Amino acid sequence: MGQKLLNSLEKRFGNYAVHNITLHIIGAQVLFWALIMMGHIEPTAMVMDGGKVLEGELWRMLTFICMPPNMRPLFIIFAWLIFHLLGTTLDAHWGTFKYNLYLFIGFIGSIAACIIPALFVDASALQGIIVDNAYFQGSIFFAFAYLYPNYEFHLFFFLPVKVKWLALLTGLFFALSFITGGWMTKLLILGGTINFFIFFGQEIYLNFKTKKKREGSKKQEVVVSSEPFHQCKKCGIDDVTHPTMGFRYCSKCGKGFCEDHITNHGCE
Repeated sequence: MGQKLLNSLEKRFGNYAVHNITLHIIGAQVLFWALIMMGHIEPTAMVMDGGKVLEGELWRMLTFICMPPNMRPLFIIFAWLIFHLLGTTLDAHWGTFKYNLYLFIGFIGSIAACIIPALFVDASALQGIIVDNAYFQGSIFFAFAYLYPNYEFHLFFFLPVKVKWLALLTGLFFALSFITGGWMTKLLILGGTINFFIFFGQEIYLNFKTKKKREGSKKQEVVVSSEPFHQCKKCGIDDVTHPTMGFRYCSKCGKGFCEDHITNHGCE
């Protein structure tokens, strides 16, 4: 996304940006996790379901963000700590408005991917197809990995792994799901990660294009450097095939010859 457009949007809507939005999201997930554990709400009532939303259950468009990533206490604490690290780092790197905008685009994309099909497809065809926040939070992880590729996570508390490799594995999993999944799965992945492509797509394309151009220049340099500078007009050997051979030019005919033929090449 262009900086000029971002500046224009921030000037117009910057006052609406939510400060510490990562903490708000984590706080909402903690609250809903507690309510689920106490049996006050059902998890299935929180996730996005396009058909249910069109039937009037509008709260699902908000509560799916509040869905905890896991119900196991130990796992979920680590998930929240990591999400806090990712979110606060992006907030500090981009500024509050840009980070809010990134989340908002992913949020709207996730909702649209679920509701738009429900407008054109019979509800029975969408039965069982629901949306949690996995792809949406995946887009936050991708943004962090793109900006800080060499940041290290310690798996199992001792194995250092750079975040770019974890993001690559996650991306491969998303890609596999996109290829093998149905059309609805494809929409959900695109909707949840569209913010990443909007923010970084042009930069990734330009970097790839520049890299290919550099590789082409290097190949051309190799071809040029492999061409002989000296070649014997008598036997045809050159300084590439015979790098230790000396080459000289005849003072009479002005042609180049190797040391073996400089004196007996037939020049009168």
